[in-house]
Amino acid sequence: MATAREALKRGTAARTRAARLREAARLSAERAYQAAQAVRRLAGTAARTEARALLVYRQGDVRVSGLQTEARMPESSTAQPLQGGESIQTGPGGRASFFLADGQSTITLEENTTAAYRDEAERTLLDLVSGKVNLAIHAWRKRFEVPTPTAVCAVRGTRFSVDYDRDQGRTELVVLEGLVEVRPRAMDRAIEVPAGTWLRIGRDGALEGPRPLDVSADELRTLSF
Repeated sequence: MATAREALKRGTAARTRAARLREAARLSAERAYQAAQAVRRLAGTAARTEARALLVYRQGDVRVSGLQTEARMPESSTAQPLQGGESIQTGPGGRASFFLADGQSTITLEENTTAAYRDEAERTLLDLVSGKVNLAIHAWRKRFEVPTPTAVCAVRGTRFSVDYDRDQGRTELVVLEGLVEVRPRAMDRAIEVPAGTWLRIGRDGALEGPRPLDVSADELRTLSF
């Protein structure tokens, strides 16, 4: 009986996990479709500006600020161009996503996140001041970097998230696809973090990882980007 109960328990857990994966895939596909539609509608607008990114989704408290201006962005289906040098801030319950100019690469800021977007000749940067960003960088022709106060994460094509806890001074990297090169600011060498692993860098440069991901319910939430 004990063996049968254990087998039933394992089967139930497997079905629950499969259902969560299907839901994550459905949400990811739905968001991708909505964003792609917004990019098509705004193609003419983007061509008339110097913007290299389009803000296509936002909910809750989202603010965009340049050198001298700051505005709270209303929730709407209208995409808006982002200029290099502008920063995005999400409040409690806020969330914002934008497309890069290749029409495939997406960046999502989770709640309580502040990041600044910069596009240079040889590289594109998203300076993460605090909070968490999820990134899917696919066909971007330049090096893409996510600097935090304790590390710089660099890629050309991959899917990953970066979380910077300003209070703890800690950077956490989770890599879902591809390979991310991490340069802790306290070290003179880079670390390669492969898919399916995570790495933490402390305020003093102390490293934890890379270690394999524990694909739990919490990790499954990260898959929907």
